[in-house]
Amino acid sequence: WKCSGIICDDFDTLYERYLNTELCELCDVELTEDKRNTKTTRCLDHCHETREVRNIVCNSCNAKLPRQ
Repeated sequence: WKCSGIICDDFDTLYERYLNTELCELCDVELTEDKRNTKTTRCLDHCHETREVRNIVCNSCNAKLPRQ
């Protein structure tokens, strides 16, 4: 995430949150670890302008969110 320009004060805590979030923080679907981009694949949602993290979401919700 650092290489992608994501801004975060504590990447260790963010990574733990990412790993331990079992349900999408927007639609409550159970998240999966699929390497393919299936609807339930876990994603790190962030603002593309500020690069700040917003939520841990499923790929389906991530695709629907505005890039801002």
